[in-house]
This record gives sequence, C-alpha cells and structure tokens, in this order.
Amino acid sequence: MIPFSSVDRSEYITKLKSHRVNILVIGGGITGAGILLDGVNRGFDIALLEKHDFAHGTSSRSTKLIHGGLRYLKNFQFGLVKETGKERAIVYSNARHLVEKCKMLLPFYKGNELGPISTSVALWMYDYLASVSKNEHKLMLKRATSQKTEPLLKDDKLKGAGLYYEYKVDDTRLTLEIIKKAVEGGATALNYMEVTGFLYENGKVNGVQAINKLNGEMIEVRADYVVNASGPWTDKVAGEDVVQRGSKKIILSKGVHIVLPFNKLPLKQPVYFESEVDHRMVFAIPHHSYTYIGTTDTPYDEEIDTPHATRQEVEYLIRSANSIFNANLNSDHVSSTWAGLRPLIYQEGKKFSELARKDEVFKSESGLISIAGGKLTGYRKMAERVIQAIISEFKSHPEKTMPVLHEGALTDLANVSGSEFKSDDEYRNLLNYSISLHTHLQVDEKTMSVLFKRYGNNTEQIIALAETFRDKINDPYLRLSLGELKYGIDQEMVCHISDFLIRRTGQLYFGRENIKTYLSPLCDLLKSELTLSDDQINKMKSEFEQEYDLVMKWKQ
Repeated sequence: MIPFSSVDRSEYITKLKSHRVNILVIGGGITGAGILLDGVNRGFDIALLEKHDFAHGTSSRSTKLIHGGLRYLKNFQFGLVKETGKERAIVYSNARHLVEKCKMLLPFYKGNELGPISTSVALWMYDYLASVSKNEHKLMLKRATSQKTEPLLKDDKLKGAGLYYEYKVDDTRLTLEIIKKAVEGGATALNYMEVTGFLYENGKVNGVQAINKLNGEMIEVRADYVVNASGPWTDKVAGEDVVQRGSKKIILSKGVHIVLPFNKLPLKQPVYFESEVDHRMVFAIPHHSYTYIGTTDTPYDEEIDTPHATRQEVEYLIRSANSIFNANLNSDHVSSTWAGLRPLIYQEGKKFSELARKDEVFKSESGLISIAGGKLTGYRKMAERVIQAIISEFKSHPEKTMPVLHEGALTDLANVSGSEFKSDDEYRNLLNYSISLHTHLQVDEKTMSVLFKRYGNNTEQIIALAETFRDKINDPYLRLSLGELKYGIDQEMVCHISDFLIRRTGQLYFGRENIKTYLSPLCDLLKSELTLSDDQINKMKSEFEQEYDLVMKWKQ
C-alpha cells in the first residue's frame, strides 16, 4: 500500500515539518502534479501542498480532452499545436486506463466560417504538426456520409464534415494518479493545507507557512525552492511578487459545460461544431449515460473559489446545440453543470480571444518560481521546464546542495498509478476480466467497465474491499461504492465526502441524480474510518450539499 492514507495524514505532516525539502510545490492541480512526479523521478526530495482537494480547481473542470489544440491553428499557434499534439500520444501511453481514443466529427455548413477547403487544410496541418499516425489521419466526408455518420445533424445547409481523432480523458483522476505515482516514488502530497505566507532567509524565499484546514494547525515547511503552480490563484499566492512581472499578469477565462442524459442527445461520437449563435467552436461529447456540451470562453473577474454556470451561459450552450442537432433541447434537460477558470497570461495589445494558451515560468527577485498559462495536455512539458529551471538555479547557487540526480529520468515513459500495463493486450485482457466479474458482483457490465476505466489495474483492490461488505450490505451497487470509498481513504487521501463524490468518482457531474440514495451510508463509513464526530460529519454533509446545489444554481 502506498503511503497516501488520510488515516495517517498526521504522520505525513510531522515528516514534512521535520526536515527541509529540495522543492515545495504550491497547488495540487495537473501542473503541480506533473512537477511533483518529474521532481521525484529526477531524485529531488519534493513535496506538494493544496489548499482544497487535489484537482479541486481547473483540473477537474476541463472539457476532458487530451487534444492537440485544433482551434489554436486559427490564431497561428503552430508551436503549441505541435508540442501538445505529440504530448497527447505520451499521455495516452502513460495513462492508458484514463485516456480513450475517439473519432471526432467536425461538420461544416453553408454560411459557417469553416468550409470544406479550410477544414481539410486545418485538419491536414493538425495531422502534420501533431505527428498523427497514418491510420489516424483525417478523413473528409461528403454530405450524405456525414448524415449517416451522425444522424442527429441537421441536414439543412450541411455541406460535409471532417473526421479526425481526439483523446477523451478523466482529467481529475489523471491528476490524482500522477500524484499517487509520485508518492509511490517518495514524494509527499497533502490536500487541505493552505499556504498563508512565505518564509525568508536573506531576502530569499526558503519555505512557507501553512494551515491545516482540517484542524486549524499552523505549520512551517522549509525548502530550497518554492514553486507556485496554483493556476487561477497564481497572483493571489504570489502576493507582492506579482509586481515584478510587469505587464505579464494573469487574467482568467471562464469555461462552462452542461450535462444532459444521453437519451436527450444520443450522439454516435463526439462532435466539434461551429455554433450558429456566435460562430464559436463547441464540443458535444457522449460520456457513459450522459452527453456534455461546452465550452464558453469569457473574461472572469469574480471570486475564484466557487465559479458556477449562469442561466445565460447554460442557455447559450443549449441554443448552440439546437442550432446543429435535431434534438429540441431545453434547460429542463440539464442534469448538471461545471464551471472552470483558465489562467491566461495577459499580452499587451492582444484581444482576449487571441491570448495564447502557452505556459510561462517566472522567477521573482525573492526566488519564488511561478508557472502560469498552459493547458492540460501539456502538463508534462510544463513540469520539465520548471524542474530544469530549478536545476539551473541549484547550479548557480553552489551554497545549496543539489541531490545526485537520476540521469535521463524524465516522465515520458512513466506510467501513472493504475496504468502499469505491459501492452495494449494486457490492458484489454484485464478490462474484459473485470467486466466478466459483473455476475459475481451482481452489477451490470457497464458498471464494471466504468470502474476499470477509473482505477485501471488497481480495480482488483476495490473489488476485494467491496466483498468485505457482502454479509452486511444487500445492495451490490452500494457495496461497490463503499469499496471505492474505503480504497479512497486508504490510498487516495479522501478526507471529505466531497473528495469522493466529486473528484474521485465524478458523480456530482455524471450521476448527480443518484447521489442522495447512498449519501448517508457513505458518510457513515467515512465517519467510522476517520473517527469523526457527529458535528464534523454533519458539517461535511452540509458543505457537500452546498456544492451539490451550486451546479444547478443557474436555475435560481
């Protein structure tokens, strides 16, 4: 068992207080997770602190695609497309159970900005820049074939479509599985630890003050270098260091997605389409028993801890979908929503819509290293750039002792936790074996498929834990959920019922209508395992119910 149990949380905190680490990362999203894994692989003593739960912010609220950024061709961001296109193949290989190849349909209509020639050229450039394998190259479809490929497409003005490959991903679990892999390698990671200030030595940052949000304990953590990888919170965490970046400040873009029952929009494959409302590009993606649609892209300057969809944003996405699909959707069909904030680097003279998603590393005079910008697909290269910057800093400051590094220990071949498969055949065999257990476990095949694609080769541990409840619980689906929660407590640092229902399993977005059926028994197990008081578990329930309501706040 990896040392990542919420039961043993106090031991990890004691360890962190007792010695100086080489690198301390602030922020438990995909960027911080990537830095943690890259750092520990190289041989650094490295730790990570997150003020909420891991992947609480942007990293659980993306469009859930590992993609090469087709839309960035419009702004001539060829370098970004090239890098992220190559990176998605690496992420697919390293996180096999979380990443799924899928054919994406890109229809074009009379009057659209995209036409057959521009679409063909864009997809050809995409294939070329992203080094797409020949068997996955784009295919241009005539009007009749496009209609057959996706019968829900409106045929009025339809001229044809492009078909190309994209990669779906569980963004939240990717973040978590990367962190778990880093912890297996010796890194330390703690959620619910909010950095409240920096520690200094001779005017240079050499650590942080932090508060354990679960019990109010204040601690100090010393480090050779501190990395600010807090996404939308980058400037807030940096504090006075922000002024040293001049005009390069962080601005936020809000992206909203809506979730519908699959039978309301039963697509045969994901569709990337041009909205007739404003000619923006929008995704519609089938996912298990649902279809989700997004995203918006608007400037955001409100509070950043709890962004949520507005009625205007929800209705925009519905109108956009209705403009292309024969579906007659309305707001009553929406079962859930999520809203995420993208941190963008302001560039003087550029319009908001033209801002690049390129990441940038900043170093202040105090020695604080910050990274901002970027996108989910490029997390690994972002981490490499940060770690390389720190290696350069160590070499420039011989008074700081750099550990003996592991030569060539990059993360391009580092499978994440749950994806330690030797081959695609092994992956498929284990998937089929897990599905075959549905009869014994008394659940349907789809449930087992979803479970395996959530946990990979750690699935057998969840099954074993679920079986321990067989004599006590009659409901087989509840037994499986309790097994998942027990695993989450023991090996995924679940501290709060929200951690489990939102970020470990995604049920708030895909299955919200079923949550209250099992909420009480899940809370009872959490209370027992973490020895919580009645007041503590009731407070957790109340806080979760606020998040439960927040995804539908737009209806108020």
